[in-house]
Amino acid sequence: MRDAAKMRKAGLCSRLKKSILTLEMGPGSALDEARLSVEFGLSRTPLREVFRHLAGEGYVELHENRGASVSAMTQSSLRDFFLAAPMVYGAVMRLAARNATPEQLGGLSAAQDAFSDAPRRSAGRGPGAGQHQVSRSDRRNSGEHLFAAFV
Repeated sequence: MRDAAKMRKAGLCSRLKKSILTLEMGPGSALDEARLSVEFGLSRTPLREVFRHLAGEGYVELHENRGASVSAMTQSSLRDFFLAAPMVYGAVMRLAARNATPEQLGGLSAAQDAFSDAPRRSAGRGPGAGQHQVSRSDRRNSGEHLFAAFV
């Protein structure tokens, strides 16, 4: 019985995170305790435990005597995101490069080559074709070379 309740709590937590991250539930949206309780077969206590957990992770805000709502995007939270995002992206890129299989690297290299060759292949094929010619130095300045630095 406890395992089933834990699974329902985990399902609710996962569903709410996904709904918030995909903006299905926008910032400031109220979380309907009664509806979620019925939908996930949870009483108010475990439901509120999920809300507290999500509040600790920054997904929701708890309001005394008014329930919970999706956290708002503030200037401060956006600033924090944009400061932290490059560090996360860099770490993810390093892990991907370290753990990539030869097949994955070959596929990535082929995709990169196809992308680089696209302007040349489209030259003369209609209005605007060929206007997107990119020099090697432009591609280098765009950061295209960064993946190679991690391999």
